Amino acid sequence: MLSDYLMPAASPRSAALNFLVRVVLRGMIATALADTGAGLSFVSSSFVKKHNFNADNLDEDECFDVRLGNGTTVPVNQILA
Repeated sequence: MLSDYLMPAASPRSAALNFLVRVVLRGMIATALADTGAGLSFVSSSFVKKHNFNADNLDEDECFDVRLGNGTTVPVNQILA
């Protein structure tokens, strides 16, 4: 059932903006923010380190910035191996 995968939002206002789902990433259960317009998926470097995932560095010409929901940008310079 779909409702088994939906996470409650913090408030009715955020419910309209966020679609949180439970996902399994390499055997680890996590909560993810689904962005139906995104072309790529991202995971935080702290999650990668916490679960000892291997990440490879991207070549300098492959790196790019991602704008977060709060308007800040963060550099992307690694990919999960």
